[in-house]
Amino acid sequence: MIARVRLFSRAALLGLGLLSREALADTAPGTLREPCEPCGRASTAPESPRRALATLELGLGQRRLLSTWIAGAEGRLSLGANARYGAWHVDLESLRGSTAHSLDAFTLSLGGSWEFRADALRYGLGGRATYLCIARATGGDPMRDAGLGLRAFASYDVVPLGAQAFYLALALTADFMLRGEGDRAALWGPSLSVGYRF
Repeated sequence: MIARVRLFSRAALLGLGLLSREALADTAPGTLREPCEPCGRASTAPESPRRALATLELGLGQRRLLSTWIAGAEGRLSLGANARYGAWHVDLESLRGSTAHSLDAFTLSLGGSWEFRADALRYGLGGRATYLCIARATGGDPMRDAGLGLRAFASYDVVPLGAQAFYLALALTADFMLRGEGDRAALWGPSLSVGYRF
């Protein structure tokens, strides 16, 4: 009864021009007005999960070719981008060292890889082409070979720095030589390195 009296009185004020129709609608029984959005508020688009990144790794690597072991310093530079669940990379890797008989050896690899993220842990797999050069004990032209291979790797962020991080990385590579002298062979071995993610 009281609500009807209030509605009647506000309707009379509306007729006299002393009350707006919007104010009258606010008092009607059973009427619920939805709140309006604040004027001038800028819409914020969701941030894209993709961003360019680069990694640099320095460490030690070891390779075995038939009965010959090669050990030395290894470096790796990767350029790529983050995706929703991981990241893709274009990788350039080189190892410079020597065999057990003190013969200079050099490898250069170029390829691509994909990695998955699980908090501070990252792991993935990539393919690559590899060039191999080993000096001969008798001098003269070195032994050269080339092949295709795979690289499996895992890393852990030891010192996270926001989007950047210092990390430890462990990798295992296997390259199958396509040409050269004698039987075809696999050049394979592990690597341990320290890296920085830009």
